[in-house]
Amino acid sequence: MSLQYKELLQLARQKLTPSEDANSSEPMDKNLMLRDGLMSKKPKGEEEQPSVDNMSNIYKKVINYNKELKNEVASYEDTLPTGEAAGMVLADDRPKVDFKVSEVGMNLMGDLEETLGLTKEQAAGFVANLDHETLGFKFMQEIEPTIKGSKGGYGFAQWTGSRRKEFEAWAQKNNTPINSYEANFGFLIHEIRNTSEGRFMKDLEKTTTAKEAARVVSEKYLRPGKPNLKSRFDKAEKYNKGSQ
Repeated sequence: MSLQYKELLQLARQKLTPSEDANSSEPMDKNLMLRDGLMSKKPKGEEEQPSVDNMSNIYKKVINYNKELKNEVASYEDTLPTGEAAGMVLADDRPKVDFKVSEVGMNLMGDLEETLGLTKEQAAGFVANLDHETLGFKFMQEIEPTIKGSKGGYGFAQWTGSRRKEFEAWAQKNNTPINSYEANFGFLIHEIRNTSEGRFMKDLEKTTTAKEAARVVSEKYLRPGKPNLKSRFDKAEKYNKGSQ
């Protein structure tokens, strides 16, 4: 976003009146307004009055720029990678779109059923959580960590803190790229079978529906700060149906 656009947007949000810089007594948009004809140069002591017509033009520029920006974002989203990408979006900030199950997620369901002996419903609830955490297995790294200054979560389960360190060490030890399917699935199974984090499995094995399974995985394995369970439940049902 250009500096000029930020200034224009600031004017629009403040009803097109000059904003005051918190660290200065001078209007921070003065140069912009002089440049675009919103103010005329007057001798000291005389008040500078913005032009209403030019204000309207500036506002129109902002609206048009917003439309262009939305189109750019839409075209970018169509090119987003899947599987081995980086980044993460906070659960409650996710765009509301018509959800379609991920091919990575469907493969993961089969692997979980085979490796852990889960039912289809249990695997669907499990994978739905991981899909939710990574926005369809597109983003491995959390974009805005809950704890400022920290590395944030990483991987299918958005492992944080000591769990992230253990994941990184496991991937290095097993010579697998940290953003690969092999590393994420391998560590997931390792953590469940060989650490205390696997204690949730007793409760998961008692579930009979994808929704129940999704709740157990969220509350007893992932334990997110903002669970947004409705999204996890919806995804669980979709994975259980295997819709594409």
